Amino acid sequence: MITIKIRALFHLKDMLGARELTLKLKEGATIKDLIQILIERYGDKVESVLIGPNGKLNPIITILVNGLQIDFFNGINTTLADGDTVSFIPPVGGG
Repeated sequence: MITIKIRALFHLKDMLGARELTLKLKEGATIKDLIQILIERYGDKVESVLIGPNGKLNPIITILVNGLQIDFFNGINTTLADGDTVSFIPPVGGG
């Protein structure tokens, strides 16, 4: 098992009930696995933010592993390691 920290910002924080969470995942877990676990635990609202209408990762969500975008690794197939911090950053509007 590995232990990771999740950081959720803005409205995702409210959906998860905390700004930071700690989760234990199986060895070899990926971002895709993590997203599935979050959807199973927190339901449709989280799914509607993280997954787009095409069933793929919502392109407006930025996901970082230890401060680097997952696009620099293997996207949603990025393997997580013990001690990683995964940040989910939804878009923010202002005016």
